[in-house]
Amino acid sequence: MFINNQYIDKYHSFLVSYQIGVMNEVINLGQFKNKYIKEGKGIEGFPIDLKIGIKGNDLEELEERISCLVANLNNSQIKFKDSLFYYDVIITSTNINEYSFDIMEDKEMTTLEFTLFAIDKYENKTSTTISNNDIITLQSTAKTPVKLELIPNENVEEIGIKGFGEDITVKNLTKDKKVIIDGEKGLVTEEGQNKWNDYDSWGFPKLSPGENEISISEDIEITAIYSPRWL
Repeated sequence: MFINNQYIDKYHSFLVSYQIGVMNEVINLGQFKNKYIKEGKGIEGFPIDLKIGIKGNDLEELEERISCLVANLNNSQIKFKDSLFYYDVIITSTNINEYSFDIMEDKEMTTLEFTLFAIDKYENKTSTTISNNDIITLQSTAKTPVKLELIPNENVEEIGIKGFGEDITVKNLTKDKKVIIDGEKGLVTEEGQNKWNDYDSWGFPKLSPGENEISISEDIEITAIYSPRWL
């Protein structure tokens, strides 16, 4: 198991078991970092039950390692070695079982039982360059947020983009300056600076399962970057 791309043994721990539930829960998402979430909005997710073993040379070290594991697991990205998918999770409950002593390794040990709430299940990032009257086919089963990168080769007063959910208009593009519309974080920037005032849309770019027909009002190439989401 990996936590934020670090193998779990970094925390002197090992995965005992896990079980992924079905998508049927709703939670307020204010606890999730780096996510575009409207205030007060909830969303469906699914529970993941984990049992993790952890060891320490003495009780003090064991307590420290437990604290470190819990702190890093909460609000994290996890991945299991036997799966292609990543999950963004928070901890909703924790149970620490009775401590014991491993005679073979001369260490204190225990197991921790977690229930996590997963907001997203997704694959590695993919990117594609698109132009006017293009099609992106999303093979996964859930709507997927997209990051759009635009670098105009001349000054553009206004550009319209369709096919990523709500219609998008971006104004005042400057030659060779990169504009990023980040559908995951809910940000619009130009060369790293806020460009929200030049963005007009009811939402942020996303793809739907199946074919997504893209149209762009100006002759400009756009890079779409996304991690296919799954139910």
